[in-house]
Amino acid sequence: DIDSRSETRRLVATAIGPCRIDPNARPLAKKLERYQQSQASGAADFEFVPPPPDALMLYLIIGRTTDKDLEAIKELLVANRGNTPVRMTVRTAHGKEAMLTPDEAFKVSRTPQLEAALASWM
Repeated sequence: DIDSRSETRRLVATAIGPCRIDPNARPLAKKLERYQQSQASGAADFEFVPPPPDALMLYLIIGRTTDKDLEAIKELLVANRGNTPVRMTVRTAHGKEAMLTPDEAFKVSRTPQLEAALASWM
């Protein structure tokens, strides 16, 4: 989307939650262990809801992901509509992560061609 006040691009999501990734999908066992410890100690102020197992996971890094990248991702998602949910993990320069859930309109038909086109963000 374009912010009408500053005419800059912005990323809009319908749901934002803490980023927790399936440890089988990527080697993040330590993060999962820290999350589980924070849950056990009562330190976490949120409930972890894992992404669906079939979700198309995209990984974006602030400072490296450009407006052009976001436009390309959006065009690919819109051109490949389907039933597979999409989740975007956004990492800040300080290493903090958040998982974004795009609107239902951005569900995709997951194909090898789509995965190849999105490979640099998967």
